[in-house]
Amino acid sequence: MTHLAAVAGSHVDDETVGFCSYCGTLDGASRRVCTECGLGVQLRTSPGVLRSPGAAFLVVRADGRVSAASAAAERMLTTHGELVGKPLMALLHNREEEVLLARSVALAASGRPHTAEMAVELLGTSRKRAGARAKIASCGQPPAALVLLERA
Repeated sequence: MTHLAAVAGSHVDDETVGFCSYCGTLDGASRRVCTECGLGVQLRTSPGVLRSPGAAFLVVRADGRVSAASAAAERMLTTHGELVGKPLMALLHNREEEVLLARSVALAASGRPHTAEMAVELLGTSRKRAGARAKIASCGQPPAALVLLERA
């Protein structure tokens, strides 16, 4: 499986919120492909995790590699080349405890109802080690980690 977002199911339930894996549009519909941008697929996460459309986020598989990146995350992480397939740890660094980021992503990617927030540094950006806040939660079916990014 190369891209989790490309194979995500269209499972819908009342205790989750739907969002586009590319443009970040919030949508409760059960359509597979986003009707807003036509580029992303619909994924689901816990209510309250995504609070506004167009958020910067990465979808990360259990192996720690990025499966999908929102358009806002692509702009934020101005690396050379594509984000999909890159190891998350090559893009983000936890200032407090390096193991905490990897552990939180692994728990969320396992499908457990796990949410964590922490300060991170964005690696490979045009500014050297730009600061940000990361919120990590479970998403998708099959499960993956949703890593929301917000500039500090």
